[in-house]
Amino acid sequence: FLAVEIEKHYSKDQILAMYLNSAYFGHNIYGVQDAAEGYFGVPASDLTVEQAASIAGMLANPTLYDPTRFPEYAANRRKTVINNMLVNKKIDSQQAQKALSAPFYPQNPSVNSKTNYQYPWFFDSVINEAINKYGLSETDIMNRGYRIFTTLDQNDQTALQNDYQNDYLFPVADDQSASIALDAKTGGVLAVIGGRNSHTFRGFNRANQMRRSPGSLIKPLVVYAPAVERGYNKQSIFPNSPRTFSGGYRPENALGYSSQSVDM
Repeated sequence: FLAVEIEKHYSKDQILAMYLNSAYFGHNIYGVQDAAEGYFGVPASDLTVEQAASIAGMLANPTLYDPTRFPEYAANRRKTVINNMLVNKKIDSQQAQKALSAPFYPQNPSVNSKTNYQYPWFFDSVINEAINKYGLSETDIMNRGYRIFTTLDQNDQTALQNDYQNDYLFPVADDQSASIALDAKTGGVLAVIGGRNSHTFRGFNRANQMRRSPGSLIKPLVVYAPAVERGYNKQSIFPNSPRTFSGGYRPENALGYSSQSVDM
């Protein structure tokens, strides 16, 4: 019914244009113009036959036929599209042969304000949770019109992203880091940073995918909060040297450090 109604108001060319201008092409790229610039560095009007075939081929599955992630699948898909163009007389045999033999060198889409989303680490986390929790696919989420409501605080996310761009806060060039800001009352995630330096769409997120010990981050939950509940306060004094507890438990500071008693 909807298809019939749409065709009452728009021509086939108009419908196709609207679709191509909004279709998803991976790496958070929407529309053939951004896809052309993202993968081949040229506007859509300057694409070669083989480049256009690569982009057209992605429509069926922008993840599987992503030329930067699965070049073999993408190359085979490009071949299929070129052959279909020949069969449908959109190109002649000479053009088809030239396109089929052309080298396959797509570039990794650059991150810019036109094709990139503002909060990439948070956005990735939302997509991953939707996939894992509700069984959706990446294509479903990006193309099917789902509306997802989050607890993102744009001010917190922007501030955190700005901090991670500040080299002064990260004096060791190759060190990695990740951060999550939470609403303490609701547990809602306000901001996420999954790593330093370059970001890859749905790449490894150290904030919520790394499996490692929480280290001292666990202390407020298992040490400080229970102590406050039992009447201790910030002036309470504790020994800062090794002690042996029941069961032979004998914790020590890192590197065996000890000192006089300290307040909480």
